[in-house]
Amino acid sequence: VKRLIEEEKETSKKLREIRQHRSELTTAVAAREEALRPKKMQPLYVEGV
Repeated sequence: VKRLIEEEKETSKKLREIRQHRSELTTAVAAREEALRPKKMQPLYVEGV
């Protein structure tokens, strides 16, 4: 039983890392699309950052 709990912890840890990585990728892609978009189409709040 103890080993099962340990494996469960490892699995949830890996899942969390994968989810974290995926969200970082999504953010990077969104930022790149924002940079590729023509200036006039960009929302105003981007310029204030």
